[in-house]
Amino acid sequence: MILNILSYAAVFMRSMLSKVLALLGIRHREAVPSFESIENHTAANEIQKSIRKGRWLRHLKIASLLLILSYGPNNSTAKPSMESASTDETPLLFKLNGHQYKIPRNFLINMSDWSGGEQKDGVTIRLIYPGLKPYRKDNASCIFHKIKCRIYTIYMTSGHFSSEDTLSNLIANSAIHKTQKVGPYGFELFEIGPTTSRTNIYTKIAHGSPIFFDCVLYNIDHKSGGICHHFAHAVSGDALSYYFEMNDGLRDAVEVDGSIVNLIDRFLVKE
Repeated sequence: MILNILSYAAVFMRSMLSKVLALLGIRHREAVPSFESIENHTAANEIQKSIRKGRWLRHLKIASLLLILSYGPNNSTAKPSMESASTDETPLLFKLNGHQYKIPRNFLINMSDWSGGEQKDGVTIRLIYPGLKPYRKDNASCIFHKIKCRIYTIYMTSGHFSSEDTLSNLIANSAIHKTQKVGPYGFELFEIGPTTSRTNIYTKIAHGSPIFFDCVLYNIDHKSGGICHHFAHAVSGDALSYYFEMNDGLRDAVEVDGSIVNLIDRFLVKE
């Protein structure tokens, strides 16, 4: 049974690695590849070395996060995100968990049903920071990852998820070993796991309430970084899930989170 699972994992990860390398423009036999982004270079190397060392769960998580960071979540009924990007600014009406939104088409890259109505599998929005700008002809090179820039892909879902609830409970769990430190940018840092498989939880008080970000770290060839995640909430209560590169986004993560929430709230149709 275990051998079958590992065999399946090997096939799956080879497929996933191929997608990651294709995404980054790397040829399998290229000895010293050229990358647009040093963070993606580092993550790809981490995945390759993890595969050789057999750290299945670790490289599976990093590979999955890198793909999500680059493409955003997909579902079986939505079109692939690269094909679904549009410069059309026509507003689309749809519902999520009974809440009605009106969002210009060029903000959207994935929907369960492009004709509108209730979105059973959620909605995905892609934004360029700073300014939280949607897809336009003048920023196509950024949206399609041809240049290094900061992109936030937000997955809107009706699930009642919360980074604050989940991560505060994790920190409070005495059975989980963790190291508490003073973090950067005014954050309190909790380190979980060994150095070779580290997850960092960053927290601080923002606008009177705690906010939490969890980051899966990678460190290879003296280059380090992390892929961070947060579940925010719109005023409607709908969850907003997104990832960002730690080196680029941790310093202003609280401000960006507030801007994302405010933008989504403006799209809500008040009845």
